[in-house]
Amino acid sequence: MQEIQFCELSFLPPISFFILLAQESVIIEKHENYQKRSFRNKCIIATSEGPLTLTIPLRKGKHQRQPVTEVTIAYDEPWQNIHLSSITTAYHNAPFFEYYFNKLERIYRNAGDHLFLFNIKLLGEICDLLQLGFPPFTGKYLKDPGGIDWRGIVTPRNYQKIRVPKYNQVFEDRHEYLNNLSIIDLLFCLGPETTRYLKSAKMEFEFDIAGM
Repeated sequence: MQEIQFCELSFLPPISFFILLAQESVIIEKHENYQKRSFRNKCIIATSEGPLTLTIPLRKGKHQRQPVTEVTIAYDEPWQNIHLSSITTAYHNAPFFEYYFNKLERIYRNAGDHLFLFNIKLLGEICDLLQLGFPPFTGKYLKDPGGIDWRGIVTPRNYQKIRVPKYNQVFEDRHEYLNNLSIIDLLFCLGPETTRYLKSAKMEFEFDIAGM
């Protein structure tokens, strides 16, 4: 019997999240408070210069104490255009960019006000593309939910400590392989083979999740 994996909802999550989703029973935490310096409003892609962090700006306030479902997106700058331009520049030569970009762009253009709902839309679209079931949400917050608790574990500071199998990347000839990037890197590079990769991938950990 699979052990349940509890995860937060991230923005275009790292590949490691989707390996869990493809192989394990995942439940998304819906009743936590927002945490800064996390993947909840950040993702990392590959560019010709190396990894690039895309950040969704949030309205000023005490997000750290705010329920994650109430956190709102700021539109003081054209962040959607910035993200889409960066993604296009990074992946326009990727084998499957043209097959998937328009689907992501449509969701970006209708991001709405709330970060959590925007992340749900993106995750739902990617789950559909990969033919993976959308994970259920928690009914309430539990400090010790049982199962394996990934909440707050994988961050922009340590995501590379989870090693995922190598695949051909766009700029591999310019810099070394970039590990555990946003799922869109894998999707644009492998296309329909992404699901097979996720279902067979074995992760290696440079830390003990039980001791984090």
